[in-house]
Amino acid sequence: VFSLLDFIADVLRFVNWKVFGSLSMAMNILVGVFLLPIWLLCLARQLPLVTERFERSQRWAEIRSEGDDGERTSLVIKGGDVELS
Repeated sequence: VFSLLDFIADVLRFVNWKVFGSLSMAMNILVGVFLLPIWLLCLARQLPLVTERFERSQRWAEIRSEGDDGERTSLVIKGGDVELS
């Protein structure tokens, strides 16, 4: 939403340079200096959780593919690690 407003302010600078130039500068500062870094930090905080979930699903897929040879296997989950028994 803010990026769209920033774009509109940039385009409207051609209509009235003085008013929309200062509005465009304020939007650039708001989006580029404050909101974008905050958004990137929020995404960075989610990365360890998503990485763990992805790696867990990959291990599960590997275990299922190893157990497809007709042998019956069971899974034991200890402390977040998946083991075959």
